[in-house]
Amino acid sequence: DNIELFRQNYQYQQAIQWYTNESFLYRLLNRALHIIDFEILYSIRFFLIDLYFEIENKYKNIKNQEYLIVYHAQIMSIEEIEKLKKYIGCLISINHFLSTSRNKNLLLSIFQQNFSTYINVLFEIHVNLSNETIILTDISSFNSIYQEKEILFNINSLLKIDSIEYDSINNLWNIKLIANHDETKHINEYLKWIQNETDYHSTMIYFGHLLWNNLGQMTQAKNYFHILLKSLSNNHIDIPKIYIELGHINNEIGEYNSALHNYQCALNIYQKQIPKDNICIISSLNYIGIIYKHMSKIDRAIDYYRQSLDIYETTCSQDQNHIHRSNIMINMGLAYRDKKDFNTALNYLTQAYNIRCDILPNDDLLIANLLIDIGNIYHDKHDLNQVLNYYQQALSIQELVYPNDHLNKAKLIRNIGIIYSDKQDWQNALNYLNRTLKMYQCLLSMNINHPDIAICYGDIGNIYEKMNNLDLALNYYDKQFQIEEQCLSFNHSNLIIHFDKIINILKKKNQIEKAINLCQEKLLILKNIFGIEYEYHTRIVRILILIATLYEDKNPRESHQYYQHILEIFEHNKNEDIFQICLSTMINFYWKCRMFDRALICQMKLLNLRRSILSSNHHDIAYSLRDLARLYRVMNKSNEALQYFNQSLRILQTKYGSEHIDVKNIQKEIIDLKDIIKSLSANADDDYNNRRSSNAHKEFFIMPQNDSNSQSSTSIYGIKNKSSTSDSTSVVCVII
Repeated sequence: DNIELFRQNYQYQQAIQWYTNESFLYRLLNRALHIIDFEILYSIRFFLIDLYFEIENKYKNIKNQEYLIVYHAQIMSIEEIEKLKKYIGCLISINHFLSTSRNKNLLLSIFQQNFSTYINVLFEIHVNLSNETIILTDISSFNSIYQEKEILFNINSLLKIDSIEYDSINNLWNIKLIANHDETKHINEYLKWIQNETDYHSTMIYFGHLLWNNLGQMTQAKNYFHILLKSLSNNHIDIPKIYIELGHINNEIGEYNSALHNYQCALNIYQKQIPKDNICIISSLNYIGIIYKHMSKIDRAIDYYRQSLDIYETTCSQDQNHIHRSNIMINMGLAYRDKKDFNTALNYLTQAYNIRCDILPNDDLLIANLLIDIGNIYHDKHDLNQVLNYYQQALSIQELVYPNDHLNKAKLIRNIGIIYSDKQDWQNALNYLNRTLKMYQCLLSMNINHPDIAICYGDIGNIYEKMNNLDLALNYYDKQFQIEEQCLSFNHSNLIIHFDKIINILKKKNQIEKAINLCQEKLLILKNIFGIEYEYHTRIVRILILIATLYEDKNPRESHQYYQHILEIFEHNKNEDIFQICLSTMINFYWKCRMFDRALICQMKLLNLRRSILSSNHHDIAYSLRDLARLYRVMNKSNEALQYFNQSLRILQTKYGSEHIDVKNIQKEIIDLKDIIKSLSANADDDYNNRRSSNAHKEFFIMPQNDSNSQSSTSIYGIKNKSSTSDSTSVVCVII
């Protein structure tokens, strides 16, 4: 009877009334939302959307209050309670319409004594009604039990778990939730733009949009939109909107080729159906630009952003869609940042900033986020004072909007501390980084072994190391490493990097024996963990490298044996990253021992390895070529040195331009080397002519100069002629 009555009489403005009645809709809808029953949700999609919008429309009826506390009664298992405890301080999203009451006593009276595995739970929800991200309405007038004073929350409300405590008096668990303060309200222009973005959706489109955007059901939403494409006629008005939604889903899950295809399909249809200055065309061009940027095709991205901006700026009123125009400018600026054209990037971001300042409140988080973007570009330009300026402006907004301990604010405060560190303002750096540590400890109080807390310890340790306070540096590095051993996987790179830092501090403190013992202890522990093939594990190899470096000054022979053992390991199981570290360390060792021929072998291996895994113009290859040139130079092989210097220079000039410091340094080294070659060539010719005139009947052999300090294991002798003048500084003449 209820179903037939609903079929005959339902109107969209009666959604709340039908939802609150003792009818099939309440149970059907909430069950479908709880288990994400796609078929049921699709069959009642019109009612779902009607209810969603009616709650939004009636929200104004309750906004005359400032603060609201409501309650929700439920039974839960103890396992569910324990699971929720892990998320204290975190946000939860309510994926259904949540019914609550202002009358706490009424809800307490309905609880019954439970002796089963389920327990009574009372949710206490605190709502600041100035926060427009929480949409709710008073539905007491629709409820037969008026004393309940029922408040209905819209789907997808974000709430923070503030506390979970047992109430022994009422024999129940009390869970305190606070309405999310992450977003502030936007002024009318921005809200109007958001409304325009969603108003063009039909009910059919909006259902799919809710599936992926509000409920996170990407696969179901994608399938739903594909069904619509097959079932609707080709000229249906919603076809391009379906392609746009599919593009959004593809973008969210990283399917960029599919996203590009869908956005392009939408654009092609729009260009045939609507005027070129329509916001749908502008948006489609912008979406395509975003995808090209994700695909690292920056020039193509800029081209589409430019098309979007050109249409907007030449045909659209300056007062329309201001926020949309600023978004495109931000996208353009960030694309130019990727191209390292920082001045152009700043120009676009500054224009976007001015637009947002015109239409948004001064304390809006969108302005704060843009200030951070501008600060990031100044960081790329190495202008630390400007970085601090913009970061501090952003922080002043976050201080007004965010609660004391908020993740985004903690991240920004950490970044400010890092900038002070770069400026060598150690005290300010410590102040900000210690504040960050306290915020993370508060935010993650239920998980003290969190990697973000470990990072904070490492940041502070790094400052103390730069201040040469090695004891405190070691203390903080130890804390960092202990946490990371608890929360990271055994093969995580941070465990390698940060153990290196501890050993390096001990080395600086000249506690070599302690460092070696610590390495040996760690080897023994890891051997028990990794089993019979422990030597082939990355962490093991890295510790062996550390031991080799520790023995370099104390016992070079022992160090050399460790290096040889490491190379044997790499013959069986080569990890490119660690192999590069090993070769680089060995090169430094052989340089220090003046064993240049061995250093040359390792340098060649390093170059060949990098060429096999990196692009031909990668900067690491350029630096390997430069180091190889320097090695040949010290071995007095000037022609080879010049050849590799030139190869390195070509890569770095292409990558960084002619003004980069490394480019200028190599150019100077080339000039100096050419001067040496020219000078040696002239001297060699004079010597040769003198010998020809006085000893024309004699031949001479040229051999490498024997360096008494060299520990090279090989000597190369050969006959040279006059053309080998570049090596004349390393030879002596043996007269026969």
